[in-house]
Amino acid sequence: PDAAGEYTAINNRRMFALDVREEKSRVLFLSGSLTWDTTFLKRVFDADSSLSVTALARLGSSWRNLNRPTVPERPSLDSGTLGPYALIVLMDMDGSQLPASDWSAIADWVHRGGGLLVFGGGSPGGLGRLAGTAIAPLLPVDPSSGGGNGSTGIVVELSAAGGRHPVAVVDENETANATLWMDLPPL
Repeated sequence: PDAAGEYTAINNRRMFALDVREEKSRVLFLSGSLTWDTTFLKRVFDADSSLSVTALARLGSSWRNLNRPTVPERPSLDSGTLGPYALIVLMDMDGSQLPASDWSAIADWVHRGGGLLVFGGGSPGGLGRLAGTAIAPLLPVDPSSGGGNGSTGIVVELSAAGGRHPVAVVDENETANATLWMDLPPL
């Protein structure tokens, strides 16, 4: 229903196709450190019964499975192991925490259609710590520029495909929709 003072009611209703599957979507969650943000996001994933999450965090010099934190477990990142995943979530990662071959495997997997969500985290350097990795060109900001680390604003700019995605369509008119997104203040 329309809410009082709502800017537009056009986005209150939208028809789109949804692929419903009985199988769970697999998510690989890698965190470069164990923080409250990591804990929060892990709880969000665990609360979603449609997801099957493999969560690994860097503790000291080794990786740990967050479901079995006493057992060291190095992430295995190659085309065979990444294939079944729908999404890879990287939080508070540093380019030195994985070998170059793993960063390349993630980039290749994304180019083949895999989903990637990256959080810079609270550590100094933010996304800049991913500069020089194979995923750096996939990010919406240039990590080597210093942007995206919280020190400067990032202008929201939808790609052509993003502007047609049901989540981003505020107005059915493409020009009006693009204008609404461009009018947002920098993040």
